Amino acid sequence: MTDTVELSASPLLAAIWPHLEVKARWWQHGDYALATRHRLSYVSALLDFFSREGALGLLPANTDVPFAIGIDSSMLATWSADEAFRLTLEVGANVVPKARGGDRIVLDFPFLYSRFAAVETGATVYFGASATGALGRVAYHVDLRFTPIGIRTQGRAGWVLEGGASLQVYANLRFGVNLGARLAHGRYPVGVRTHVLPVLDVRVGI
Repeated sequence: MTDTVELSASPLLAAIWPHLEVKARWWQHGDYALATRHRLSYVSALLDFFSREGALGLLPANTDVPFAIGIDSSMLATWSADEAFRLTLEVGANVVPKARGGDRIVLDFPFLYSRFAAVETGATVYFGASATGALGRVAYHVDLRFTPIGIRTQGRAGWVLEGGASLQVYANLRFGVNLGARLAHGRYPVGVRTHVLPVLDVRVGI
């Protein structure tokens, strides 16, 4: 929108997870900057999509899905060293108020559990860090995020530590390949689990 305000959404996910995200930079001095990011989403639509039999049926088909709106806000502090390196620290909270009751909703699956646990607990907080840089036509990205979760199993609260690393190789300004992996390690309702997901993206600019 401007040099300090960004709007983003994912059209491919709009049908099952309507959401809109705003990122605003509030302060910058030299290599340092402070920004906030806010996302409003209709969580019930996604939970309805997962309530099915067969493939992608992560919840029972007869689940009584509550009416829920997700409000995810975070603060980001960034240090940039020219265009070659950038380090960002983030702290945020995900709040999901429910207008009515419904069944217990726990998506205890990697990369979903930490992001939608607030449907059951009402709110979660998270802490993250990421670093990006470039060496010629090769760019790299490393990130880490920790989410304590108030859902207790056998007297112990849940938590998830997620991370990822990737290399982005650009043949030119309009075409590149992103290759990496993402890791999720945490205490789920079924116990401590570790999952690794390979990532391969092809990026085309218009």
